[in-house]
Amino acid sequence: VDTCHGAENVFDVLRNGQRTVTQNLMDTMLKALDTVNTQFQAVQDREPLEAADPELLEELHRLCKPESEDEVAATVVEEPVATPEPIIPEPIIEEPAAPSAPSSVGSVDEITQDEFEKLL
Repeated sequence: VDTCHGAENVFDVLRNGQRTVTQNLMDTMLKALDTVNTQFQAVQDREPLEAADPELLEELHRLCKPESEDEVAATVVEEPVATPEPIIPEPIIEEPAAPSAPSSVGSVDEITQDEFEKLL
């Protein structure tokens, strides 16, 4: 229950624009999701529940508060990377193959007219 409430509080702070999404925040939220899923599975299986990781709960508690000025300053704003123009390969123009001399040995799938008549 503590994990659910902690995650809900973080989402509330995000929704109100008091915190920005960072890699650390997302990692923490994914850990919280894993914990909740594991606990729900234990309830469905009628198994005893394991307490959530205290460090996870502490991090959720920290993240449910608005960002401090230090956190905002530490957040590196990445400049958008210019999208390179796609490389379009030049079309390959194949020269038509010169007709080869008829082979005396045909492929396995080819049979002569006489062989065909014998099969009938």
